[in-house]
Amino acid sequence: MADPQAHSGMSDPQVSSPSSRDEDWEAHLRAIVARDDADTGSTIQDLLRIGVDRLGVEAGQLARIDPADGTHTVTEAVGLSNQTGSQSSLSDTYCRTVLAEGDTQSIADAPAEGWAEDMAYEESGMACYLGTKVVVGERLYGTVSFASRTARDEPFTEAERAAAELVAQGIGRAIERARQNEQLLKTRHRLRRTRSLFQRVQTVADVGAWELDIQAWEVFWTEGARRMLCLSGEFSGLEALFGRIRPADQEEIRDEIT
Repeated sequence: MADPQAHSGMSDPQVSSPSSRDEDWEAHLRAIVARDDADTGSTIQDLLRIGVDRLGVEAGQLARIDPADGTHTVTEAVGLSNQTGSQSSLSDTYCRTVLAEGDTQSIADAPAEGWAEDMAYEESGMACYLGTKVVVGERLYGTVSFASRTARDEPFTEAERAAAELVAQGIGRAIERARQNEQLLKTRHRLRRTRSLFQRVQTVADVGAWELDIQAWEVFWTEGARRMLCLSGEFSGLEALFGRIRPADQEEIRDEIT
């Protein structure tokens, strides 16, 4: 008896379509970028790994590029031999084409496309390549690239090029977030030092200060001011301020505030 579904056009519900697989992959990428419990290096490596899997290549790497010095430094890498930390001349890499053309570049079969005697092919041994720019805070950081020692039968598709660009964008966001967090920590450290120094100065000089938030009409007192005025509890209202000012000075201060 013939299978009633054999010619019905019904598809196996467990077989994903290319579009649904791409959507799942992009969702995975976004989840990696959104993580806040992983260090930047781990996030970048995970992004490189899903790029390698998506493109079906052997290796992926992030390189910091200094166009002025012409250097190409691998900062993160997955697959094959780990080249993290290795530095080479930008002119000896495939990545130079990304900077020269200003957008995503790909090579399906390096020897067949005229790269056989180029240092990029001779040094890396990679027969296929897909690379794109990584931008951090609107400035060029470098490139993310994917490659294999085996040439491809067909060029990289537009969907594959778009996937590489999504990985690069995710890496750029991860690096920018790490820099912002680092700057925030530095700012907090400076504020703590400033506050500590100010408190010591108040104690030694026996001085204090207050500040009025005109929009909220709230007064903020330093510890020195609280100590000198024998304040306890919360004194944040405007009247609490005038209650600590000599009557002869109150009118002048009210005029300044209003």
